[in-house]
Amino acid sequence: MRLLHVIYRFHLGGSEQVAVQLASGMAERGHDCCVVAITRGAACAVGEELKDRLAVSGASVAELGGGNFRRNLLSVPVQLAQLWRRWKPHIVHSHTDRPDLMVSLGMRLRPVKVARTIHNSMIWHSHYWTGRLSEAAFRDDLVVTISKASQDAYLALRNRYRMAPSSNLIRIPNGTPPPHTLTGVERASILSELGADPTKMRFCFAGRFTRQKGFDVLIAALERLPPSRLQAMELHAFGAGEDQAAMHQRSRDRSLPVRFHAPRPGISRILTAFDAVVMPSRFEGLPMVALESFMVGTPVLATAAPGLTEAMPPDWRYVVPTEDPEALAGLIAEVMDNRDLAKSAAKSASAWTQRSYSAEAMLDAYERAYLRYAAGQPVSTPT
Repeated sequence: MRLLHVIYRFHLGGSEQVAVQLASGMAERGHDCCVVAITRGAACAVGEELKDRLAVSGASVAELGGGNFRRNLLSVPVQLAQLWRRWKPHIVHSHTDRPDLMVSLGMRLRPVKVARTIHNSMIWHSHYWTGRLSEAAFRDDLVVTISKASQDAYLALRNRYRMAPSSNLIRIPNGTPPPHTLTGVERASILSELGADPTKMRFCFAGRFTRQKGFDVLIAALERLPPSRLQAMELHAFGAGEDQAAMHQRSRDRSLPVRFHAPRPGISRILTAFDAVVMPSRFEGLPMVALESFMVGTPVLATAAPGLTEAMPPDWRYVVPTEDPEALAGLIAEVMDNRDLAKSAAKSASAWTQRSYSAEAMLDAYERAYLRYAAGQPVSTPT
């Protein structure tokens, strides 16, 4: 089977990571796979690592258009339609709203069988007419939701536009590979590379510096901690995004113990070097960082954001309301006082995550859905 995945760009992002995981996994199972980016981002280590993973698996890579998404609206749909004509994919699989828009425009030039994964619990919330134009092209496409929150968002979107949802609607949670355990030497090397103080408690943030990810809430939480707490901790923030400069300036002005790092390829491989991962999100789909943290036994301090709570075991206690820096500060202080208790809880969470969010189970489910959909058979989650 020929599977063509369409992503926004080769850069930091959970949806891009899932698309590459799918394409490389399916390529290793003997399918012909290609991942196409609709925007050329600036070269970065994360993007190059994603391309390398695809190359190793035998999947191919293409980048269309330039670096400006709006300008690409004039050319990329045509390029996609031409690519479909040449490559003749059995299924074009789109990931997130901007690729959906490009695919919807390409479909109007050359019809194609489309699958979509809904990666978030907020869709086209600030671009009503653009979203309506995009959604109007899709009728009974294969729609995969990764969580209840993302499924609710998809159904709400279709209802908002007075469009019937697809009858081929299935839920397939994200999956993550087995954990990588750091040796003592690897751990020491990573801490040295990051400039970390091994005598302090280390927290990690990994994600885009955007409103969705709530890094501003985390900074506000640190501002509420007393100096004695701040002197005993470090926050290592890995990422990029529109709010990065403002957050860097704010943390520097307040003398907060925050170290900013560029997005790091394979961040999951170093999560055990930290005492906890902090996720102050406002909304999510089913975040890979949470799954990867639990998988390796690193505690996650999280908000009760839609989609994020589904990545946590039912009895996970380290959760506070969204938009509540006071509560998040209290949670950070609690974990600083009871590090061993949090680690013990995360160890139990690791077993639950490995059972619930296996990468192989995800690939199996997608493969079954692809084969049924390509054969014209109905695809849906049993009720």
